[in-house]
Amino acid sequence: MRTHNHIIDTKAVKKVVSMLPDFWVVRELTERDYGIDLIAEIFTPAEKDENNHDVYEESGAVFHIQIKGTGDPIKPNADNTIHYSIKKKSLIYFERFSAPFLLFRVDVSTPSKPIYFIWIQRYIIDVLDVETPSWRDDPDDTIVVRIPMHNEVSSSIKKIEKIAFSPKYLEELVEFRELFYWSFFHPYQGALKGEYNEVKKRFSNSIHLAHRMLRMKVLLQQNELFFDRSYIENFINWLGKWALTKKIEDVEPWPDLDEFNAVADIIEERSETQSYIAKHIEGVTVY
Repeated sequence: MRTHNHIIDTKAVKKVVSMLPDFWVVRELTERDYGIDLIAEIFTPAEKDENNHDVYEESGAVFHIQIKGTGDPIKPNADNTIHYSIKKKSLIYFERFSAPFLLFRVDVSTPSKPIYFIWIQRYIIDVLDVETPSWRDDPDDTIVVRIPMHNEVSSSIKKIEKIAFSPKYLEELVEFRELFYWSFFHPYQGALKGEYNEVKKRFSNSIHLAHRMLRMKVLLQQNELFFDRSYIENFINWLGKWALTKKIEDVEPWPDLDEFNAVADIIEERSETQSYIAKHIEGVTVY
């Protein structure tokens, strides 16, 4: 039997899919008992084809979607949020994922009504764990989440895309920090200890590691410090000049050391930096 709620669910899913860019790949799951209704894969603009049509390439960024539809108009609260009661066990399940999990609240009463969303894992970190740290042990089975009204899907595609890239961004930050250490700090410390000739034998490896930084597309596109591939290219050139010197005293100062240190240190203050930019510059929330 197909109930009224089933029809609302179907309408809500169709509405969400229609709101997302048509060049993304959105997959509907046949088994939704665990709360995953859709999985969206981000594709990004690439070169034009031979007919001058737009072409989009895989980015590897994905996010999960749970859809909660309603046939009644959604009414905002005085604090410009939409309250929704969600099962506690669902929140605990969602936070186990490394891929972002977004909850979409969908009003199907009128096609033109906006869709609102919230990034569950970050909401848990920024709100639930701050306001009610013991929420996981609370006897209540449901928890009310507050969805900001500025999280309206049609005007927040860039934000959703940024959220989807967040796991890869974090992964590349960790890798950048490791490559930075082995391509610069480790050989430089060895040179200062008098192991200059031994260090120079391994210089080709340092340059190779620096070239690996150029492949970090998400880090170079998503960082908050205007750090782009030109810094890495300059670093590679500087390493090449260092390889030609005969002693450590002849090595020219590296002008971009502070910029590399800043990127390497993002991981230590990432949450605070994201929150500051979202609140004071963009006027939104990270979640």
